Amino acid sequence: MRQSIPGRLRRGGASLLWFLRALLGEDRYRQYVEHQSRAHPGLVPLSERDFWRMIYREQDLNPSGRCC
Repeated sequence: MRQSIPGRLRRGGASLLWFLRALLGEDRYRQYVEHQSRAHPGLVPLSERDFWRMIYREQDLNPSGRCC
């Protein structure tokens, strides 16, 4: 059965939103928490704030693949 135009637009918008979030790294913290719970179940993961501080600190100490 063919999907209606509003349904296609909604699906396309959801796909675009997913892509942009992945591109901008918005899901990195969620991936980190999932990894921590699988690989290190006894450890409490960093808070989201501390996670991003760690990411930015590492980027500042090891600048690679960035324009600035």
